[in-house]
Amino acid sequence: MTTIMETKLNELKEAVSALNAAISDGTNPTAKLDTAKEAVKAINAQIIEERITALRAMPVADMWVEYIDHQFCNGYALDTDKDTGRYEIRLPSAENAATVRVAFAHLDTAGERLSRMEQWGTMLRILCENIVLWHADGMGKQYVARNEMSSKLVEARKNMGEAWQPQNGTFSMNSLVKMLNEVVFAIIPDDVCKPLIKADVKFLDSALIQAKKSKTDEAGQLVVRNAQTMEEFLFRAIFTRRHNLAYAFQNKQDKESKTTDTTAHPAQEGMPNEYIVQPEAGEVKVIVEEETSATEVTAE
Repeated sequence: MTTIMETKLNELKEAVSALNAAISDGTNPTAKLDTAKEAVKAINAQIIEERITALRAMPVADMWVEYIDHQFCNGYALDTDKDTGRYEIRLPSAENAATVRVAFAHLDTAGERLSRMEQWGTMLRILCENIVLWHADGMGKQYVARNEMSSKLVEARKNMGEAWQPQNGTFSMNSLVKMLNEVVFAIIPDDVCKPLIKADVKFLDSALIQAKKSKTDEAGQLVVRNAQTMEEFLFRAIFTRRHNLAYAFQNKQDKESKTTDTTAHPAQEGMPNEYIVQPEAGEVKVIVEEETSATEVTAE
């Protein structure tokens, strides 16, 4: 009996064969390429499904250790022959295999909910919002952050304890550490990871807010990632603290991997609002990264 994985692999092979035939015939290969990309996405999604099934079959304590330590697994990708322009399949067994990540949102909803607190995603979004306020306050007195959280999130924050409320429009580092640990230990057992520390908050701050490269003469802009993206960085912080590691800096001159994360999971609602930071001379915009309805799954 043919397994689901075997079926999807055959579909991928057929799609790549049709794509290469179009290239050889000199016809427009765009539609065939799209089909091949969808086949990559489908087989990688199946890899994730099978990984989740294996994880959820474990005792909960063992599952958390296995998941935190091994969130990525090898997947499929498409490679192009630079001489012929034809495509070939890069297998999970390849030395430079593409990787796919099991997102917590997918793992959490694959059975009985793992999160021990309702609306955990809301907690993460509010934490991100609070880090933005702290970051903007640290940019100097000439900067003013405008908090435009939805009324629903504002009300949710009011019920989350004193540490979650801004004091004079911002937060202390100690309060952010406390919030971060509340978010983390609302989903994972206490004995799986050590409490997170200031370095972890600073890592999340660096991941959350980044300067946008300008293409015209304009005021500088800061891009705020959405909470869907921040979930992955949160688990990087958990992994780092669990193993008592230090965050590594990479110089721009260092060669970076071009392998694209091929995560296939339902998109989550992200940060719903926009911040604008206004200095006295000129405007510095802080814009929120738009949510994606689906994640790109073709690795370069």
